[in-house]
Amino acid sequence: MDIPKSIKKTLWNPDAVIIMTMTLLFGILAFFYNTKHTYNEQFVWLAESFLKGQLYLAEPIKRFIDLALVDGKFFWHLPPLPAILLVPFVWFWKILHVPIYQWYLNIPFSVGVFVLCFKIAKRFAFSWTDALYLANAFLFASVYHQIAFLSWSWYLSQSLTAFLMFLALYEFFTRKRWGLIGIIFAALLMTRPTAVLGIIFFLAGIIFNTIDEELPHIAHHMTHHSKLRSIIQLILPCFFTIPLLLAYNQARFGSYWESGYALTNNFANPANTSYQLFSLSNIPTNFSAYFLSAPKMILEKLKQGVDGISSFRLPRLKVEHPGVSFFVVSPIFLWLLRAQWRKRLVRLALLPILILLPTLLAFWGPGWNQIGPRYTLDFLPFAWVILLFAFPQQKLSKSAKILIVLSSYFNFFLLATTY
Repeated sequence: MDIPKSIKKTLWNPDAVIIMTMTLLFGILAFFYNTKHTYNEQFVWLAESFLKGQLYLAEPIKRFIDLALVDGKFFWHLPPLPAILLVPFVWFWKILHVPIYQWYLNIPFSVGVFVLCFKIAKRFAFSWTDALYLANAFLFASVYHQIAFLSWSWYLSQSLTAFLMFLALYEFFTRKRWGLIGIIFAALLMTRPTAVLGIIFFLAGIIFNTIDEELPHIAHHMTHHSKLRSIIQLILPCFFTIPLLLAYNQARFGSYWESGYALTNNFANPANTSYQLFSLSNIPTNFSAYFLSAPKMILEKLKQGVDGISSFRLPRLKVEHPGVSFFVVSPIFLWLLRAQWRKRLVRLALLPILILLPTLLAFWGPGWNQIGPRYTLDFLPFAWVILLFAFPQQKLSKSAKILIVLSSYFNFFLLATTY
């Protein structure tokens, strides 16, 4: 069967070749890295504990990292949804005596993020090649890239968070089933609680009945009664989830309000004298780490071997704690300055960013084991939506495409030289 000329022309377009090749290459590399770095599997250990009827980690602890030691038992402080999702996998594979790893979930979540980015960009009338560029922009040319390549427990929480947030956004831009979006946010509450503040975008979308001229296909009128009903559908699942989390805290630590964050060895140690999870005094230091830090250049002198032959190594970059600036790993988001800020949808997408960023900056630390400030992923899906409004006529500029490609390869370079 002959392929139509129009399709042939599209497939052999340089843009299409470049972005499809890059997508395939980084997909293979992401699979390789996920399957190679199989440690920090705390959610797998927790899933195994759940199957034994225990809330503490039954696995022998070899690396005492970010754990809470209470009454001689180790507890994992992060919310439990990733472990709950792993329970069926752990149960099934234990029957077959096959080990289970967190990348079994991390890879599907990252693929889901990619697909949802692509579908949302297409929904905004971008071409399929531009939609691929925009999906790659989030997955590989942003701070998310480290999450796509590594399935460590902290990263797994954030890959699930990004997937759920994009799933909620896709529902918002399509069928607007508020009850489903509410269930998604209940799941977010059991994954990464700070990200739940993103619900303000959806609440504002209901209250202001957001209908943007860019999306006439989702335009519909909402009465005051339908707005109230939609708000209740949106927030009700979270109200059902909160008691479950409080009961989980009580069962582990004897307090409804103790999540375990303040008990972990990373926070509750003699080196930390503030003992406040959130404080305004943390903002200057975290702001510097988030936006001003740069990779360190390592210069090595020329060396002469015993055979008299001189050897040298090229200068290399090294990422040091707490990582490099957001704009070093996510420079495409500088295009936000060009966004169409007069549009209501753009301004509403800014709301969760304005709420989440100061909250994250006030947190006691900027993050650990990272290339860039990965906590920004709580609001990055909303920044990505704003990015869609930075290109006139829904067409990416050549400079934006070049930056996405170069940034993706540069981010992988930083990852490969760090881990």
